[in-house]
Amino acid sequence: MYKLLLVSVFGNVEADTNERVNSLYDLLLFKVKIVTTDFSHRDKRYKTRTGYRDTDYIHVTSYKGNLSISRLISHCSFAVKLFFYIFVKGKNYDIIYCISPTPSSAFVCALYKILNRRKVLVIDIIDIWPESLIPVASYLKFLSPFFYLWKSLSIVAYKAADAIIGATQYYQSSASRYNKSAFTKFYPLGIEYDRDLSSFEEPHLKISKATDEIWIAYAGNLGAAYDFDAMINAVKFTVENSFDKKIRLIFIGGGEREVEIKEKLSLSGISYLITGNIKYGEYLSYLKYCDIGLNIFIANTKVIQSYKFNDYVLCGLFIINNLRGETSDIIQEYNIGCNVFSLDIRLKEALLEVVSNWDSLKSRIKSDCQKVINERLSKKLIYENLSLDLIKVAEMKLRTSDS
Repeated sequence: MYKLLLVSVFGNVEADTNERVNSLYDLLLFKVKIVTTDFSHRDKRYKTRTGYRDTDYIHVTSYKGNLSISRLISHCSFAVKLFFYIFVKGKNYDIIYCISPTPSSAFVCALYKILNRRKVLVIDIIDIWPESLIPVASYLKFLSPFFYLWKSLSIVAYKAADAIIGATQYYQSSASRYNKSAFTKFYPLGIEYDRDLSSFEEPHLKISKATDEIWIAYAGNLGAAYDFDAMINAVKFTVENSFDKKIRLIFIGGGEREVEIKEKLSLSGISYLITGNIKYGEYLSYLKYCDIGLNIFIANTKVIQSYKFNDYVLCGLFIINNLRGETSDIIQEYNIGCNVFSLDIRLKEALLEVVSNWDSLKSRIKSDCQKVINERLSKKLIYENLSLDLIKVAEMKLRTSDS
């Protein structure tokens, strides 16, 4: 059995979540060791080390803001310490598997690969930096030298990789154009229906919802990447024009914009709840009570697929989405929601129409979401295929190295 070192800056590996790093650890057909930071990006606190998964932690500096200089310093400190870690312990592994972002950690893995040709390097892209950060941090446009230097770190990693994969076809193809000889394929994040719902139940959590209420959910981080003004305005418009419907807006999560959002909601007249940061099991428990999920990012986003999309499908929500690519394709193909690409007017109209026709929609939406899981997003099939493909890559690499 091949030994695999899994490198990831992000990931709450101490508990069950739907994050890529945990799916890889749990489902790949390899002996896996994780190396990650000791700071939780999601919770903005240092992790409690439970030993739940075989993990080495690298200490990094903390940060509060997702777009702060202190976050950049934290990621750089991980990369520097990863350099010393991987050059000491990398010899114990056949495959170095790096989840990107960040470019700096991918670059370090590439350096190790360049100096150790027999090792297999896999770059798995779940987001493209720095391109995806520009819409939420426009000042990056004016830091061109830094921008290109940052991007060049990723390009070095792509060129050194034996396999380039991604959570979407767009991510994979954007990287693979720099390396025509690498194995390339995309593997969605995936959903494991029975395990994901049963494992995360929180029976102690008491949630009260009237039978005639419609709950509209935004699930995830309350950060700069999402258009909360458009969401709130659309819900307010729908409430004002749906006199026979009881509507509540549920924000399941917390983040740096939480106070700002709460202030806007308090002036809107909308019935709402903001849970703040909660455990993943509690997050799913709330989400199971919701009816409609908002997957609304800011204009010009480079994001193609999000974890929240998978969570919405898992819990059987009707999804209103403005991401292009695979997300919008699946929604359209399986009729599990609607795509809106003009947020100022179209989102309001779409939400009002969905709420007005909710009685007919709710009878089919859960079964349609289940069909998506079975046919397109089954974790078991995704990670079994990924394992088999990586075994082939590793075997081919060893043959060519020996010849």
